[in-house]
This record gives sequence, structure tokens and C-alpha cells, in this order.
Amino acid sequence: MDTMISVGTRIALFSLIYLMCHSPLVAGSVSIIGEAQGDRLEIKVENASTADILQRLGERFGFKVQGLRKAKSGGKFSVTLTGTLKTILERLLRNRNHMIEQSFENDSAILRVVILDSNPGSSSPVVVMRKATAGQRFRSIAERRRKAAERRRELAASRSEPRQ
Repeated sequence: MDTMISVGTRIALFSLIYLMCHSPLVAGSVSIIGEAQGDRLEIKVENASTADILQRLGERFGFKVQGLRKAKSGGKFSVTLTGTLKTILERLLRNRNHMIEQSFENDSAILRVVILDSNPGSSSPVVVMRKATAGQRFRSIAERRRKAAERRRELAASRSEPRQ
């Protein structure tokens, strides 16, 4: 009888531990080391889905994520990812049809990520640059001309300096 109780207790304990480890209530963790989108980031993931990671990245760096429902398939995993935000997003979504919208002024700024299809691996990703307004185009052209003129002046000044 004592053996039956200890065996029953063991089974109950094993069952409880199994349920705790495999329960969907156990949330995964996503920790992000790095401050800006263009910086080198390190993301440590423990028992989290792609949707969890995308949601956390969107909250941290201020971009929208659309189609999260389509990213829930694929299960949970643990991994450490390093690189810029764009390279990390491309790695996370490499087997899904997706679109990454970037800022025209700053190509390292991600504005939106859209998951187009939940079926992995059918086509390459799409990168969209937001169109510039006429004022932005004018400032951009004027800035490039100003920088080119500065380079020409610096080059001319360096050529006219006497050599020692």
C-alpha cells in the first residue's frame, strides 16, 4: 500500500510538472539589448513564438505589425539573434511572405511590418520606401549639392596648401 501511494504521488507530481512546462499559460520571454533601430541589437528569446517577438519589437521600436495572426503558426522556440533591426526582422520572417516599410529619410527606420501569408517560403520579401514629398525631395537634392560643394572646396584647399 505504501508503494502505491508513493507511486501515485510520483505520477501526480510528474503530471503537474509536465503540465506546468507545456502549458500555453507559461509565457515566453523576449529581452532586447540595444536602443535604436540602426544600432546593433541582441535579442534573447526563450520559449516565444514569432508573433510574440514581432509584437515586442514593435512596442519597443514604435513600428506597426500587421498580420500577427498569420505569424502564430510555427510554434515556440529559444534563440539569440544579433544584428540591426532590419536584419533581425528579415531572419525572423525569411520563410514567410512579408513586407517591411522603411522611412524615406532614414533607411534604418522601420515604419511597418506586414505579414502577407502564413504559408512559409513562397516568395522573397518586399521592401517599401515611403515616397518623399516635394519639399523633402528639394531638401534632399539641395543637401546633396551643398555637401558636394563642400567636398570640392576642401579638395581645392588641400591642393593649394604648400607641401612641406
